[in-house]
Amino acid sequence: MAKLRGSDTLDIKDIQTILERNWNIRIPGYSADEIRTVRKFNPAVGYHHKVSALVAQKQLSQTAGKNGE
Repeated sequence: MAKLRGSDTLDIKDIQTILERNWNIRIPGYSADEIRTVRKFNPAVGYHHKVSALVAQKQLSQTAGKNGE
């Protein structure tokens, strides 16, 4: 993050931005309004269908494996 700003030193804002963007962690006393404007990833509608199909397939293959034993 510091390199993106053109700086050689790491700032508390850099760490706070990464914590908030990736893990939704806010450290009291160090948050700023500009950091809170970072948007979270919102997947497309088809993504949920694909994930649920993968979960169903995984469960189906696990139950088929148990029945074959």
